[in-house]
Amino acid sequence: MAAALEDAKRTPGEAVPLHLRNPVTPLMEGMGYGGGYEYDHNFQGHHSGQEHLPAKLAGRRYYLPGELGYEQQIKARLEDLRAGSKAKEKDKQ
Repeated sequence: MAAALEDAKRTPGEAVPLHLRNPVTPLMEGMGYGGGYEYDHNFQGHHSGQEHLPAKLAGRRYYLPGELGYEQQIKARLEDLRAGSKAKEKDKQ
């Protein structure tokens, strides 16, 4: 949690990515608000791999599961999701 708090303090003015912004007016929609949003449940494994952090924080990870109990399973699932996201990025290139 300390890393997330530090990043929040260090980058208070970072813009929310356009695909996460709610286009409540036609003007906002025309500016790209909400455009390109990928709904996780529309993807295999219910994971799109889309980045939701501001550009300066892209790729940062704030939850690092440990090796005890259920966290082992969470860690394995996150590793699978991340591997799938990397493969998806390669396909885009």
